Amino acid sequence: MFKMKPFVKVAALAFLSSGSATAATDGTLGTTSTFSYNVTITIPERVRISGLQDMAFGTMGSSDLTLNDDVCIYSNTSGGNYDITATGSGAGNAFTIASGPNTVPYRVFWNDVIGTAGQVELSAGTTLVAQTGADRSSTTCGGANNANIEILIERASTIGQPNGSYAGVVTLVVEPN
Repeated sequence: MFKMKPFVKVAALAFLSSGSATAATDGTLGTTSTFSYNVTITIPERVRISGLQDMAFGTMGSSDLTLNDDVCIYSNTSGGNYDITATGSGAGNAFTIASGPNTVPYRVFWNDVIGTAGQVELSAGTTLVAQTGADRSSTTCGGANNANIEILIERASTIGQPNGSYAGVVTLVVEPN
């Protein structure tokens, strides 16, 4: 592993922040000789979703079931914007839970702030673009959250379904915007 001495790091950082570019030059012959290197780096756009919890609804009763989870979205893009796409584990990526051949649909909502006020319903496989509010300084949002996902299972969609344990997966893909 290559290690720079502290004074070289400062010089490299000063060069990168100055925005000027000079070509590498050979040192001259003499009692000392100095050589200069250009140092460059490209940091790609990056995003991360974290802080999610599985959603176990329990037993269907006489009303709709809903659970929501505040989560952390990190993005290193200049505006902190991101796109999000959700897919389910049902046929054609549908939002369904299953017990053998029997399926029950559910609905998924996204909010680019914590809580459910102002949320938007997601369609399976359709990207929700230009979400805002991603943390730009900490990949874990400094221990706080900044977005919300909610899942709703409507009681009416379970009427007529055989008893059993139903399960499925919702997958979220976050991309830089």
